Amino acid sequence: MKKSIVLFAAIFFISLSAAFAQTDTTSVDMNPTKDMVKITAKDLPQPVQDALSSSSYTGWESGEVYRSETSDRFVIKTGDATKPQYYYFDAKGKPMKNQ
Repeated sequence: MKKSIVLFAAIFFISLSAAFAQTDTTSVDMNPTKDMVKITAKDLPQPVQDALSSSSYTGWESGEVYRSETSDRFVIKTGDATKPQYYYFDAKGKPMKNQ
């Protein structure tokens, strides 16, 4: 009986430590503006500016605006350094996921 309790406790602690040892394996780019050029809001295509006028993107005017050097992709960074928010658009103003 004692052996089964010890065995159960050992398995419990091993599985508990394994559960807490797992890390998030999703690929998250910590710097989505890495290969981009900083531009001004005036340099955004009109469709992107129109899309940003939606109430969903309040405060984007005070953020940073980036354009990809290799594609028609734009990133708008809002918020502060501790909790930035990124918005992604194509040249036609269509919201995109971070790719």
